[in-house]
Amino acid sequence: MFWAIFVLGHDCGHGSFSDSPRLNSIVDHILHSSILVPYNGWRISHRTHHQNHVNVENDESWVPLPEMIYNKLDPNTKKFRFTVPFPVIAYPLYLVRD
Repeated sequence: MFWAIFVLGHDCGHGSFSDSPRLNSIVDHILHSSILVPYNGWRISHRTHHQNHVNVENDESWVPLPEMIYNKLDPNTKKFRFTVPFPVIAYPLYLVRD
C-alpha cells in the first residue's frame, strides 16, 4: 500500500497527476506525509537525481558500490548491507536525518 501511495506522490512530483501544478503539489505533500517521507526533502533530492541520472558520482538516489570495494568487504558487512534488514533500518535513519 505504501508503495502505491508513493507512486501517486511521485507522479504528482512529475506533474503527471493533474494539469494543475498547485493540485499536484498539494496532493504530493499529503501523500508523502501519509507515508512519513519528508515532501520537500524528497522533492529536492528527486530533482537532483533526475539532473544526475546514472552519474555514479553525483546521483544521490542511486549509488552503486564499485565491485572492487564490494570484494574487499568482510562477509558480515555484505550480509548486513545486502539483505532485507538493511532497508528496514535505513528508512528510519533517513527519516531522522532529514
